[in-house]
Amino acid sequence: MKITTFFFLLILSSSFYGQTKESPIVSTDANTLKQIDLWKNAGKKYESEGDFIKMFEMYMHAAKKGDTESQNIIGNLYEVGEGVKKSFKDAFYWYTMAADQNDANGQMNLAYLYYEGNGVQKNVIKAEELLIKSALQGDPEIQYTLGIMYSMKDDPYLYYNFNKAEKWLLSSANSGYSKAQEDLAALYLLNDDVTNSVIWYKKAAISGHERAQYILGYFYLKGIGGKKSKRKSKEWWDKSCKNGYNDACDQIKKINSSRNKTLKSVSEFKN
Repeated sequence: MKITTFFFLLILSSSFYGQTKESPIVSTDANTLKQIDLWKNAGKKYESEGDFIKMFEMYMHAAKKGDTESQNIIGNLYEVGEGVKKSFKDAFYWYTMAADQNDANGQMNLAYLYYEGNGVQKNVIKAEELLIKSALQGDPEIQYTLGIMYSMKDDPYLYYNFNKAEKWLLSSANSGYSKAQEDLAALYLLNDDVTNSVIWYKKAAISGHERAQYILGYFYLKGIGGKKSKRKSKEWWDKSCKNGYNDACDQIKKINSSRNKTLKSVSEFKN
């Protein structure tokens, strides 16, 4: 099961849920922590078997003891309706429990609900606040998400801010997160900063990002940001193709086809 990790958003009073649910008790004694691990391991086992009802039961035990990972998982199960009836309000409750313990994933998952208005009144400002809190804890993937949010120019034009996008993508990219490196390169390219774009495409390509490898190959072919080099172009397209990027594979096929035609022509000429 994939835990929700992207975007965000009214603040419900604690009494709204306090009337229907008991707040989880955060447990720290050794025996309880050991039991939490047993519940979580059982939950993982049931997940691998596709038994989401029993998975839900196991993680709920751990969530009620204050385990933030389990609270996020329970929230996600409610959000997608696996192992339990779909309920955005219940998802909101459990993400809030994790977020209130300053859990970065809980903050980001809660931000998503605020952003979409699922289980809570839509509030994009609250969503942004939560995502910033989450990103400040240093997780490169969450910093990347925030950077992407600020880089979007599509409807509804809520967030675009180049400086903020650059800041958070840089934070993530400098941690070695290849997705951030590649998107940072694209951000620079879209803003006509070819020099920095090439630098970050190279870093992303070296990190193994298949699309960055493909684009870097194109740069070498056209001489963008440096000297032309068909050899280096093909080298990067080879790597990109091996990593499963189909456009790179198509380019390699074209190169090989052209080479074979040339060899055939030379052979016919000699004969």
